[in-house]
Amino acid sequence: MKSLLDMAQSDEEDLVSMKSYLSLIDKSLGHLMNTLNELIEYKKLDRSAVSKVNVDFNVLLKEIIDSLKNLEKFKAIHFTFYVIQDQQFINDISIVRSILQNLIHNAINYSRIEEGHHASIHVEVKVNDYEADIEVTDNGMGMTEKTLQKVFDMFYRYHFESTGSGLGLYIVKKGIEKLGGKISVQSKFREGSSFSLSIPCLPEDTFESSSPDQAIHINA
Repeated sequence: MKSLLDMAQSDEEDLVSMKSYLSLIDKSLGHLMNTLNELIEYKKLDRSAVSKVNVDFNVLLKEIIDSLKNLEKFKAIHFTFYVIQDQQFINDISIVRSILQNLIHNAINYSRIEEGHHASIHVEVKVNDYEADIEVTDNGMGMTEKTLQKVFDMFYRYHFESTGSGLGLYIVKKGIEKLGGKISVQSKFREGSSFSLSIPCLPEDTFESSSPDQAIHINA
């Protein structure tokens, strides 16, 4: 950004160049803000105690999708959701939200938007008495075997087109570990990826209700 500002100052009479420099500076600031927000998210995750509330996945998924609608590729992707939840699921809603939001955001970022290819993301949640089994599947860029070994590393960006910080999947892994869950990933280059995770239901001693009386259902 400092270099761009220096260039803008040297070409202060060229309005076309000035607009170009300002656009690049704005883009750099956006990347910086995303990185700082993710670092803040990670520190909160690392330091906070696990709280217990009732998590309604239908409501939570709708909130997450609404928060991601402004992403560049969002409108070009077909989303499907399948939720089976007939009982309460007690856990930390902030951490569960962070996990799902980062996984879906990641799937959007690495979707393939190209002629002749219909980009899609499918989220499936099945809740039983002991845990929530979740799958986030896409038909995007996919990963090589080499990439799969590093995908949860801090600051690792697995595609040259990536504009993210490389913190999203690292935060997912740390969140899963904090809740005592498990996560695995399968992927093929240019065919897509599938993240499978299980999150245990915490003991129902004391908890606060986090869901409204009327659940908002998202059907496949």
